[in-house]
Amino acid sequence: MTQAEQAAFVRHCYETQYRTLEQAGSKEGMVRPTVPAVPADMRTGLADERGWPQWKLIPSPVTAEELDALEREFGLRFPSLLRTALSTCCHFFGNGYFTQRSDRPLEDFAGTMRDPVLFQAGLLPFAWWSGESGGSFLRCIDLANMPEEDRCPVVQIDDMKFFDLSQSGAPISREDLLPPLEPVAYNFKDYMEQLFLLPEKEC
Repeated sequence: MTQAEQAAFVRHCYETQYRTLEQAGSKEGMVRPTVPAVPADMRTGLADERGWPQWKLIPSPVTAEELDALEREFGLRFPSLLRTALSTCCHFFGNGYFTQRSDRPLEDFAGTMRDPVLFQAGLLPFAWWSGESGGSFLRCIDLANMPEEDRCPVVQIDDMKFFDLSQSGAPISREDLLPPLEPVAYNFKDYMEQLFLLPEKEC
């Protein structure tokens, strides 16, 4: 996809998810008590009966230079679709995706990357996922096939398994991380389609 096609795809995914949440009357479409106060420029001006403000999509202020700086900091090259997603819209999403506040648009995404073990092994963590069966998983893009990002799968690792590995005291290699990794999607585009365009399907 071209840059323009990627941006259109990202907006379509986000807008579809927002419409789905609104039609379902889900609390995910409104601010929950556990979500930090929504910046004023991300509010629609509408609220539910509890007074919780509804949020909206607005353009992301993230620049290419900021993303370049993150890539240098973590020693990774981000897939172009991920870069586009980070620089297209600010949004509040829950499970399985990063949030982008207009006042701190890279905070949530960058916060998943503070443990160097994963990205030193070529895994780019971008979101947390909590399954219906319980447990917490860190979702990552496996960059082993970069620069062919279409062949970079999305995988997840159980938080407790990763904790056990990191607490062992021994250096952790990519080979150590491969056995507990679970496949999630063929690539990041496929992941976004599953998460936002097929809401009835658990991703």
